[in-house]
Amino acid sequence: MVGKSRPFFEEILTPAWNSLAELNIFTVKRLAEILGIETPLYIASELGAFLDDPDERLIAITKHFGADTYLAGSGGRDYMDLSLYKQHGIEVIFQEYRHPVYEQLFGPFEPCMSIVDLIFNHGKESLHILSGEGGSE
Repeated sequence: MVGKSRPFFEEILTPAWNSLAELNIFTVKRLAEILGIETPLYIASELGAFLDDPDERLIAITKHFGADTYLAGSGGRDYMDLSLYKQHGIEVIFQEYRHPVYEQLFGPFEPCMSIVDLIFNHGKESLHILSGEGGSE
């Protein structure tokens, strides 16, 4: 995989990006492609105008897609107004992410590295490791 990394880094580091957001969007889409993730990705700012309040905006986006469930990061418990979601009939599920342990080339396992580290170490198996189907605990 390391030999195949050059085009990826050239793709993200060569263009003169107009904004950090533009670079980030491209990088996320490209990494999803490399991992084989086929779930459609949307840019909230391209969906239309939504309210400024963070909770109301997330509720509107959830409804925009006809969903009744919102998956939030575990930190959302500290700031989300869950009563608003309930009023709108939206269930909030908090992700309890557990970092997968995987073999790295050099030394003992070092957690919280970039997804690039996982891809470099495991290539096509990376998505299986992320989904809990590979790696070791």
